[in-house]
Amino acid sequence: MAKILSIEEYRRKQKQLPSPRLERKIQFEPLPWEDPAEIEAMIAGLEQRFPPRDCVGRCLVDNLIHSSWRLRRLEKLRADAVSTQPAGNLKALDRSIALTQRCCASGLRMLQQYHSQKGKKRESRP
Repeated sequence: MAKILSIEEYRRKQKQLPSPRLERKIQFEPLPWEDPAEIEAMIAGLEQRFPPRDCVGRCLVDNLIHSSWRLRRLEKLRADAVSTQPAGNLKALDRSIALTQRCCASGLRMLQQYHSQKGKKRESRP
């Protein structure tokens, strides 16, 4: 049978747990035409704007980074393809761009909401 902990015991055990690792989990392999410094600048900007405070925040930031960079890649591909492909051949690429734009917008909304909730929790603590 499981032992029921008192509040003090529970808090003591929580303090003993290791803190979550907040390092970036995703890695980018730049394509030949991409500048690695540009990738790192985008990552640094997003991490500065939305500093991850826990593993949920880290996941949200990583998802936004991934979606944003994917969108940049797709838009570059489309710009290059416009000059060489008939407009009808770009429908699949346009759908991918639209989907990725929605992912970026959704990720940004979730991050903004997450950070606003974290701020409210901090303000309400005594």
